[in-house]
Amino acid sequence: MIEILGVNRSISFALIIGSMGMWMTYAELYTVGSVLISSSYPFVANAITTASSRWYGPKGRNIATGIMLISLSLPASIEAVIDDDFERKLKLPLPILTTIMIFISIIFNYERPEFSPTMSEEDKIEMKRVNP
Repeated sequence: MIEILGVNRSISFALIIGSMGMWMTYAELYTVGSVLISSSYPFVANAITTASSRWYGPKGRNIATGIMLISLSLPASIEAVIDDDFERKLKLPLPILTTIMIFISIIFNYERPEFSPTMSEEDKIEMKRVNP
């Protein structure tokens, strides 16, 4: 899907599915919400290396990929230490926040930078294909 729609649309699609899952959880449809949230993860996880190869140079790619991979496990880590009372207080703010993030992603998340620090191998192949 990333190759067809691109990074921006794939991440935005994942945010839409995840946000729908958060709203289902708020409506106490926990199984449906959990399935939707879980189904959004592959879109984001698979976009990580594509995004880091387009936006960062060779040294920065490792750091960017590492930070993005750590951020995927961060919500589960935080949830492990949160007590039930605090979790109940976040039941409405989290779906609202994820809905806002959809619009932020659509507006500010670009497919690729205007000037790439280095060309990835896929970009080199594409350039050769376009300009033989």
